Amino acid sequence: MMADARGPIGFLKKLFGASEPVAAARRDEPPEPKRLAMLPTGENPIHVLLDTLGLPWRAPRREIEQTFGVRPHPHYRYEIVPIESATPLPGFLLPWSARAFDRLTPELPITEFEGTAWLMSDAQANLVQTHAELARHLGPAPIGQRYNTLICEWRAGTASISLIAWPPEWQAQNLANDAHEAEPRLITACFIRVQTGFRMPVSEIEAAWLAGFCRIDTNVTIDAASADRILETAPGETQLEYVRDPAGYLPQLLGKLGHAPDREALIFCNQQLFVIPARDILGFEVARLLPAKGSGGSQLYVRCRTTSPGASHKQYSITSDGAPDGLNALAQQLGDLFGKPVELGPYEYDA
Repeated sequence: MMADARGPIGFLKKLFGASEPVAAARRDEPPEPKRLAMLPTGENPIHVLLDTLGLPWRAPRREIEQTFGVRPHPHYRYEIVPIESATPLPGFLLPWSARAFDRLTPELPITEFEGTAWLMSDAQANLVQTHAELARHLGPAPIGQRYNTLICEWRAGTASISLIAWPPEWQAQNLANDAHEAEPRLITACFIRVQTGFRMPVSEIEAAWLAGFCRIDTNVTIDAASADRILETAPGETQLEYVRDPAGYLPQLLGKLGHAPDREALIFCNQQLFVIPARDILGFEVARLLPAKGSGGSQLYVRCRTTSPGASHKQYSITSDGAPDGLNALAQQLGDLFGKPVELGPYEYDA
């Protein structure tokens, strides 16, 4: 049931203890996510909520697209899968949906869903009302300002639900938005983003590869996030084919590059744990930048096969270096190890 206009503002006052608390919040100190523990059953509380709402987060994307169809978003310039059977939150302008584009893998689950809630012409109130609805299931999360947005977020492992609104008084007034012209309620709506946090579990053969990990001897440092960050960061939807659940493997693999015992797979752990069978590697590439406005440097990528219908291959970053030619030798070493071609990109200026 929708509260009257005084309800959300009263709730904001209670949260922040001031008559206009959010506008006065420090922009460089956004609120921390509400971190949720697993349930006594071992279940993820966000996954339990997704089941309650009827969001199909376990089924393959192909199956969901066949069931609900793919169509243009009525307001934005991308295609969506409308999950019309899922339970909407109060004030939803459209059904729950997932974005659809041809670089996603049909055989793997949808990992991101979104919704848009509007209850009144007040962006802060719409977010607070939506927060209150989700807090019934997950408990309250801190609400605060991040630059020109109002945000809050719940996290449980790699799964998350985040809310964001753009209060008009915080925005530049000379910006045009075609979607707002078509649907003015979007100006003050609350946008909901769900990340399921799905990562493929390590298979039996992959477990053997990881157990026999052979580190590649190199002077290059592999860019890596902290173990805690990797454990709670969901992979991007285009990464799902080769990212694996790192639980139990980070102590020996974090920040390392290597291969399976008989070179059956390339293995590296930077922002995620990647396990790429050698048969799926198409080659290696170095992007090279000369100093200009930027300091220059290089980026090393591995190119892989993909089952995504709209991509000839997928490309994943292995590491970077501050020198334009700092990764050439490592790229050639990888090419020699796996018998794959190496491409050194043309020098470009770091503009």
